[in-house]
Amino acid sequence: KAYNEIYLLRPEHAKAYRDGDIHIHDFDFYSLTTTCCQIDILKLFHGGFSTGHGYLREPMSIQSYAALAAIAIQSNQNDQHGGQSIPNFDYGMAEGVAKNGVTELIVVAQDTTAYGIDIYGEYRLPSLLKKLCKVDGIHWIRTLYTYPEKITDELLYAIRDEEKLVPYLDIPIQHCNDEILKKMNRKGTKADIEKTLTKIREIVPDITLRTTFITGFPGETEAQYEELCEFIGKWKFDRLGCFAYSEEEDTLAATMKDQVPKQTRIDRAEHIMEEQLLIARAKNEQKIDTDTEVLIEGYDNFIRCYYGRSVADAPDVDGKIFFLVDAPQHIGEYVMVHINDCIEYDLLGEMIYESAE
Repeated sequence: KAYNEIYLLRPEHAKAYRDGDIHIHDFDFYSLTTTCCQIDILKLFHGGFSTGHGYLREPMSIQSYAALAAIAIQSNQNDQHGGQSIPNFDYGMAEGVAKNGVTELIVVAQDTTAYGIDIYGEYRLPSLLKKLCKVDGIHWIRTLYTYPEKITDELLYAIRDEEKLVPYLDIPIQHCNDEILKKMNRKGTKADIEKTLTKIREIVPDITLRTTFITGFPGETEAQYEELCEFIGKWKFDRLGCFAYSEEEDTLAATMKDQVPKQTRIDRAEHIMEEQLLIARAKNEQKIDTDTEVLIEGYDNFIRCYYGRSVADAPDVDGKIFFLVDAPQHIGEYVMVHINDCIEYDLLGEMIYESAE
């Protein structure tokens, strides 16, 4: 049976899954979904497997798609850096999926920017990305979950100079108030975050920035919430998700005093998303009457047009580009689309010609 999700299995579940004691949907794991393809359940795990029972021999996985693959560069075993880097990363795996038709790689981890610090004593994400850029057949390489305090100049220059590295960063900022950041156990201050954002946009002017925020964290005052709103209005992120804080068992935050009323948390998150919609709309309007390269992901039978993503769009979490074309197209191909309108987070256009890719 085929599924359209990527699963990064936690090692402690491997034996139970191998022995048949638990099934795939019993896992508590990280899931990155995609709409552009399907993968076979037996190919989800790197390492040995028998019919019906896959298990992770090493804490590493790479999943192959029709046009997209995700590479985990850390295991899910926590250490002081958030995850354990995978030593001697197997670039042959990336080469293998490229030979099978994959053209986009998604590099992801609990903290992608921390790659290498635990085993090499220094951040090695830039060098890893540069090596991946040498893989023939790969057209786009996208990095997700990069912590602001670990975004180095070297990483930004790599994104600027390497053609295959798309100008896109996913940065989980979570909040901007120093007191709330400290309670969240986040490193750095508001000033540090703003310094990093300034540097990013100076070095890579055309970059697309995605981030996430949490409202209603224990103790968040109205003034601190207003500070967050002003911060978002100032920086005008290209992509933004905001979520109301939710207590989780056995966490320090759940035991904190001054829990914000649930409805207040929700109202604050909804208000931020309403404001972000206006920001996103304005940014999309700036793209009208421009041409952009699009990776075709599918065909919408209801509105009778193709849709896909640009370098500014990560799978599932960002918007789509819907476009008209006279002749049938192939999923996974890159085409040039002229943008002529927008609807909220999505763009509308028409195909003008096939990409050089």
